[in-house]
Amino acid sequence: MNPIRSLALLAFFVVPLAAGAEESQFFVFRKHWDVIELAPDGHFYRNYAGRFSTGTWKRTGDDLDITIDSLWPDSLKLRFDGDALVGEEEHRYVRRETLPNLKFPWPVSSPVTLVALDEADGKPITDFSYSYDLENAQGKYWPPVSRRIAVKSATGEFTLDAPESCEISIRLSSPDLVGGHGSYKTLHLKKDTPGRRIEIRVKKGVIVHGIAVEAGSGKPVVGAIVSPEIFTPPLMSPDPEHSELSGPDGQFTIHGADPELGIRAQHPDYEESGAAIDKAKKANSVYEVRIEFTAGVKITGTVVDAAGKPVAGVHVDDGAGKEADTGKDGTFVLKSPRKWWNNGNSYYLKFEKDGYNEVTLHPADIDPKGVSVVLEECLSVEGKVLDDAGAPVAGFRVSAGLGTEPEGYACSTKEFKPAGGAFALTLKGYEEFEKTGKVWIGVSAPGFAPWNAVVDAWKGKKSVEVRLVKGVAVRGTVTLPKGHGRVVARLVPSRTMEREWGGSGEPTARQQLGTREIELSDGDFVIAGVTVGRYALSVFGERVAPILLTLSVPDSGLDAGALVVHGTGSVIGKVFKTPKEGGQPWAFADGEIEFAGAGGRSREDNPALKPVRFKTDENGAFRVDGIPAGLVAVGVRFNLTADMIGGHFRFARVVEGKDTEIRYFEPKGAWELTVKLPIGDGSKDQRASGTGASAERKVENITTRKPMFSFILQPQGDGTGSWPETDFIDPKDTGQVVIPDVSPGKYRLKVVDWLGSRGFWEGVVFDGTIDVGENRTVTVPLGAGSITGQATPDGDIDLMVHVMAVNKKTGEIRHARCDRQGNFCARYLQDAEFVVYAHDHKAGWCRIGEFSPKNKTLDIGAVEMAPGATISGSIELPPASSEPLSVRASDAQGFEIQQLERDGAGAGKYTLGSLWPGKWTVKLLEGEKVIGQAVVEVKGTETVTCDLKRDAK
Repeated sequence: MNPIRSLALLAFFVVPLAAGAEESQFFVFRKHWDVIELAPDGHFYRNYAGRFSTGTWKRTGDDLDITIDSLWPDSLKLRFDGDALVGEEEHRYVRRETLPNLKFPWPVSSPVTLVALDEADGKPITDFSYSYDLENAQGKYWPPVSRRIAVKSATGEFTLDAPESCEISIRLSSPDLVGGHGSYKTLHLKKDTPGRRIEIRVKKGVIVHGIAVEAGSGKPVVGAIVSPEIFTPPLMSPDPEHSELSGPDGQFTIHGADPELGIRAQHPDYEESGAAIDKAKKANSVYEVRIEFTAGVKITGTVVDAAGKPVAGVHVDDGAGKEADTGKDGTFVLKSPRKWWNNGNSYYLKFEKDGYNEVTLHPADIDPKGVSVVLEECLSVEGKVLDDAGAPVAGFRVSAGLGTEPEGYACSTKEFKPAGGAFALTLKGYEEFEKTGKVWIGVSAPGFAPWNAVVDAWKGKKSVEVRLVKGVAVRGTVTLPKGHGRVVARLVPSRTMEREWGGSGEPTARQQLGTREIELSDGDFVIAGVTVGRYALSVFGERVAPILLTLSVPDSGLDAGALVVHGTGSVIGKVFKTPKEGGQPWAFADGEIEFAGAGGRSREDNPALKPVRFKTDENGAFRVDGIPAGLVAVGVRFNLTADMIGGHFRFARVVEGKDTEIRYFEPKGAWELTVKLPIGDGSKDQRASGTGASAERKVENITTRKPMFSFILQPQGDGTGSWPETDFIDPKDTGQVVIPDVSPGKYRLKVVDWLGSRGFWEGVVFDGTIDVGENRTVTVPLGAGSITGQATPDGDIDLMVHVMAVNKKTGEIRHARCDRQGNFCARYLQDAEFVVYAHDHKAGWCRIGEFSPKNKTLDIGAVEMAPGATISGSIELPPASSEPLSVRASDAQGFEIQQLERDGAGAGKYTLGSLWPGKWTVKLLEGEKVIGQAVVEVKGTETVTCDLKRDAK
């Protein structure tokens, strides 16, 4: 270890102690990088993602109570669990010493000198503190400091130990420096940085002196929190590090204020106030301001329980900073709340207390007599948990929450180890969930399948008797690649279609209860204790490509078959800035690899799909090994503004044991693919008729704008490949689009016309195979005819009526969507005869007729939609599927209708509406593969049942 670094770490992280004194304890919660230090003298220090705070701590048994010192009082309640601290939401803070990757990741390092300077005059900042992290393509080091590192230097200089080149993220703080977004600096240390010396230019604030008074009376306001405004993307907020309280005479002095942003002032008895700085008087470099507070309305009220007894300790919150608690008599006074709900027309009043259901009110006006609120006690459930023989289960877990599919955070969960299998559990009170009138209860125990039920809500307590059974098994065999690490199979129940309160995307309580996980090795595997139902099976681990399957488990159990797990490859490449940004190599760019081909884009909470992050070196190059074989999306992030982050994406196919090369904005253009899109003979008139631009009937968001196309590339064969993700692009006057950075190889290219929304991808005008090599130009000829009209439904347009024009000779279909007025334009039509249909699942259908646009724009006028027939039924789900399931129906001419409910097929049912008379072939598809079909004839507006069976295999 570098000796300079050793001394630096000692100074940064170790509290100086007398001989024999106890050392501080450090705990880290990695998800949000929350570092807690418990000093032996009872002081508490915290670094929460760069926000520092102090306070005191006290331990009673395993319970830890922390009080945070602040003008905005706060507290933490944690408990000790071995070497970890567990938070109120089960967040686990582990001891810093137990984290394996906190070591300095670079074997060779040397000091870099940083110099803090005033950005206005270039003079040194002599007294400040800082926090930092280092990162390059080889690793990241974020010192888990719970206190900032202090610097006193006449020259503003200090040193860090760093590798040869890296990105340094640093934040400087002092009473005189402006806080917020601008105080975070990103520095690039490169191999050729002169003298390994970097200047940090920061903004010094100004001193503001003022007085806080009541408007009108001029009476001093004591105890107002006065703060400089700072930019904390995406909004402005008060700076807690520079906040001060107004004194007995209402006076205050603020340091480090930004004169362009002003002062914000808050007091519990008054409406929020503030003052501008840049227009204030200035004397001896100090700005003088006057803040006037206005007293708003007072909302009074009483909170009682269902029996009419006062409830003390109820927290009342207006959602905008005003708070109160009820007293022993159940009364409260909320001073100066403001209307912000319903566009500022209503108040927001939330009443909550542990053990009671929340109540939220949105009154437009307040009764002078006050607000009366009744809090119902939370529901509670009690009972016994028995096995299938009627014997008590010794250890089990009970979870319950309001709703049919509650999120985990909305449930009460507790472990029980009673001798007689008895339990009692009080539910959390969430008003929004209670409106369903249902309660979900779940029980799990080792060696048993999970038990759960949805019951009607009740008052007070409810008794249940739970009988646990062994359940069934999911079996199979697995073949793992050479050199793999730990690999697991995880079985998670599918979420039901019902999602109260919006849903978070995290596994619900029922899913968590039923999740089963085992470690795999080559050969047979068994996942026991499974109930009948629909599941997601993921196989993932170290140095393997994940497998994701959807399983339907019957009451006899399921054989998932033979699973072959593939290994990993590498992604290499180089990132340049865009041509508009100069085209130079993008040093230390932040990248992320997502597994786009395995059940959708990656998610942090899904270990099988967790994204892999990387950083380019100072020349924009990168190499990431151990990437699972398959389709991935590789993104490089950039800031649109301080609070908006975008990304340049490339898709890639990773092949086991091989390097997949990716380029971003290659300056020489060697990987560019040009797609020419000539319309008709290329003349101005045929371009106008082919796009529908010459039509008198305009279609909102389609013919009222320039044409746009999206380009979808899919590699063919089994080799590597990489290509960009494109949005819809305007070919402009050149009639062509240049797609950057397409690696050599054979691809399937789909060109999709803009149909008014990114949600519509059926507007394919070309679908063919191309060979990208020395020839990097593709021509996609488009027809010069278009058909416009208006398909007006009987009622409101639901999902933009779908119009289809089919070429009678070739069967090729051009798709269109109606705008809100029902206008449509089917465009890029060849010189041929077309049959035109309009369809909407709810609005109806219409066979508009047969037309020949003949390289012109043909307006066929308004047509009426007519009711149609409905085909619906159940689906025999496959035991295991790796692609999404869907249902489509096609008539004798090849017109194809897709199911309306995208999640319906996965739930074992489907509905197809507004079908015209004739015979329809209804197909069940797994991805693009037909796995079952049936023929149904409809005659009018009837509903026909057609249950889809899988093809026998």
